[in-house]
Formats: sequence, C-alpha cells, structure tokens
Amino acid sequence: MKLMEGLSGAADVTSRCTRARTNLNGLSYLFVFVFSLPVLATPPRGATPQTESQTDGHIISSTEYQFPSFEDSGMLLSSDIRKIFDEVEKPGFEKIHSTTDIQSIEYFSDGLKVRGFILMAKNVQPGEKLPILIYNRGGNRDWNKICLLDLVWLAKFAQKGYLVLASQYRGTDEDEGEDEFGGHEVNDVKNLIKLAKKLPYADKRNIFIAGHSRGGMESYLVLRKNHGIRAAAIMSGECDLKAGLRSRPDFEGQIYEKLIPNYKENRELALKKRSACFWAQDIFTPVFILQGMDDQAVDPVQAQMMADRLHQFNKTFKFWYACSRLL
Repeated sequence: MKLMEGLSGAADVTSRCTRARTNLNGLSYLFVFVFSLPVLATPPRGATPQTESQTDGHIISSTEYQFPSFEDSGMLLSSDIRKIFDEVEKPGFEKIHSTTDIQSIEYFSDGLKVRGFILMAKNVQPGEKLPILIYNRGGNRDWNKICLLDLVWLAKFAQKGYLVLASQYRGTDEDEGEDEFGGHEVNDVKNLIKLAKKLPYADKRNIFIAGHSRGGMESYLVLRKNHGIRAAAIMSGECDLKAGLRSRPDFEGQIYEKLIPNYKENRELALKKRSACFWAQDIFTPVFILQGMDDQAVDPVQAQMMADRLHQFNKTFKFWYACSRLL
C-alpha cells in the first residue's frame, strides 16, 4: 500500500550522516512509557512570502525511498563498513522495505522547502488510525542528518503501529533556509506535526515526540506551553547549552557562533531560550528522559539537571540511565 497515494513522484532523496547508529538499549522502555499514557519575532533567514500553494505543512512532493549506494548510505566509507553494508544493512533494509512504506518528502515550512520522511507499516487497513510519532534528529547542518541507518531504526516504530515522521531541518545539504540551532527551524518540526494531522491514517489526538541530542532541544522547544503532545522521549537531549559548554567548549565556536543569529551580542539570552532547564515549568507533557553515562557530546549532568527541574515543578517524567552511550 502506498502511503502517499495520489501524490506525484519526485527524484529520490538520499542522505549521508557521519557516523553509524547503534541499537538503543532503552527502546523497549520507550514503548512501555508511551503505551502506558492515556520564538523569534523576526522572519526566518531565507524565507519568502507565502502563497496559497506554500501553506505550512503542505507536501510539495513525495517519492518512495530507495536503497542507496554505499557511497550515499551515510555510513563511514571503509572496507570493514562496506562489508557490514553488503552483508547486514542491505538484507536488513530489504526485510523492512517489504513491510514498511518509507517516503522521502518535501514540504513547506515558513515558505521554505524542507525535506523529511514518512514511515508506515504496509499492512495498515483502510480507515485505520495510527498514533503519530515525530522524531527529531541530532547533529547540525549536514552532520548526522537522517540516513539509511536512521530509517531502518525508525521502521521498527512503524512496525509497532506508529505513523512516523522526521524532518531534516532547513539548510541541510544547501537546502533553503539556514539552521539556527534552536531558532526558526523549530517551525520545521511544528509544521511537520501540522502535516501529519492531515494524513488520512493519522490519529491527530495521539501525537508523540522523540528527540536525540540536539533533537532533544528541538523537542523541548516544541513542548514548551504545548498541551497537544501525549508524551515525549528525550534521548541524550540538550537542555542546558551553557552547562554543556563546560564539557564541550568547542561547541561555542564550531556551532553556536556560526548558527545562532546575533549570538555574540545576545549570548546569555540565546542560550537560555534554547535550554529547557530554565523553563521546565512550561512543559506540561509527560517526559521520558534517557541518558547514556558515557555520552561524549551531551554531558550526562544535563539530563540530571532537567530531571531535578521537572521534579521541582511536580511534572510527570521518568528518568533512565544507561551505563554506556545510548546512540
């Protein structure tokens, strides 16, 4: 069954990420948690005035995702990884492709063309409504963008009965707009939710969100004062960018100064706006925090700080530590 029946096809979009993803040890915990539950004022950089055909959340094109070449797979280009690609990933993709419909899409967000993905089990029956799962990736710009391994992983959620959507965020692969690392690109997630609600198989009353690393920050930003999300899973998520600089001072020059508009002039305000620890009282959605103790990108202390803040404001949350890296 085709997920996007009636939409014209377009050239398939493949993506590259810079590192392989390992299995999430807490995946089963995330399912248990989910199933147990009943900013800026100026226009985004690169945006153009919207017309009726450029409505936020409108799908511009959709095409079935095709298995990429090794060079375009997003896996590390080495002979050892090539063997894994041929002997493990290709058969694995063929298996999930037989049961899961994966669509590469392009949609409008703030008048910009943004790319993303939709995944759904192929055995869904006519009239059936599926809970929506929005996944927010980590990384920034082209680094750690959604690739083959991510899609294989996300297909597991589709097989559990979710309608899964994920955005690449604006500015990836020289696409329209610019990544502001917690700025206007959060609208790409909000407009993906708007898109999801329009899909024929979507149960718009059951929306869940999951984010990894930087995607955790994006998820918290979506959750702020938002009562429409049933539950959220935050995996090694950024929630106090200033505190994070103590363990990764390189992020300031490599990421924040380059991506966050007017960062040097508004450093404190820019970091706080992107740090949920400073506005945990504004989160009304149940949150499941998963954190790896050996995470080299996001200091595990951030997760503990966020849990403490949620507890301070009597919020509903669960906190799970892994002894190693989660992803």
